[in-house]
Amino acid sequence: MLHIVRAAEAATIAGKIDQGSFTLGQNVQMTVFIPNPNFPGAFKEYTKIEISDSGTDPTEFSIYWLDPHQVYNVEIDFDPDLDNGLEFSEDINFHTIEPEEVWSLNMGIPI
Repeated sequence: MLHIVRAAEAATIAGKIDQGSFTLGQNVQMTVFIPNPNFPGAFKEYTKIEISDSGTDPTEFSIYWLDPHQVYNVEIDFDPDLDNGLEFSEDINFHTIEPEEVWSLNMGIPI
């Protein structure tokens, strides 16, 4: 899916994953959702990334070029091969993320 955002207005979501949160031999799956206009109260997938253990503690990651005027829901699954639910979720309201801002998940504390 292609998303167009003015570079001067783009926002970033960043985070850190504690080395102890990784499941041996697996990447962490992070999915960013936006509201689904066709189903009020529901979300649809905006983008998804896999995060590999960097070998340093914590592993840092970022999602770039986001529209700051958008509501986001971020979900992180540390063991995507095991269908045991999500381990982390955070909602980001468009009133809290500004153009050119870097939003730190979990208030910058490693997840």
